[in-house]
Amino acid sequence: SDHLRRWQAWLGRNDAVARLGDREARQQSVEALLELAQYLGPNYLAEAHYRKALLLDAAGDYPASMDEYQIALINARESRATSLEIRMLSMLLIGQNRLGDAAGAAATVQQVQDRIRELEEIDSITVLTNLAVYYVESGDLARAAQLHQEQAAIAQRLGDRSFQANALVNLGYDYLCLGMYQEGRVALEQ
Repeated sequence: SDHLRRWQAWLGRNDAVARLGDREARQQSVEALLELAQYLGPNYLAEAHYRKALLLDAAGDYPASMDEYQIALINARESRATSLEIRMLSMLLIGQNRLGDAAGAAATVQQVQDRIRELEEIDSITVLTNLAVYYVESGDLARAAQLHQEQAAIAQRLGDRSFQANALVNLGYDYLCLGMYQEGRVALEQ
């Protein structure tokens, strides 16, 4: 009967099975989160639909994931969950780009860039990662490298070595693709 505790348990399970790549268990977790969110309100509905969108995204079903991101975005705005809203916008951006919606992606990237400063530094790391993915996939590796540098600097300030390592690996990749082999090697060795 304690919906909030059940929510936390299913959320943790969803994270674990997502990392393990267990799609069936992940689907089950998402369904449980969606059911619980009905009792808990719009902020939880936003997170549950976001998790469903991520599941669909991982399966390559971009049109269905876009629908879920939109539902999540509506609920995030309704609950005034700024961090979740901006995170959702950054994922929506990637989907728009992958589906060839250049005009939609251009509008969304502007929204994300205009609002990223509203976030705490720890929350901005994920959004910077998503922005960088958009720029890599759009062919603007120089902009992606700038974002990965910013991400690495934030992670270093926060003392989060995992996020920092991820940013440096991506930065090294950006540099290698740009033909900046020495800079790429330095980033990868770091």
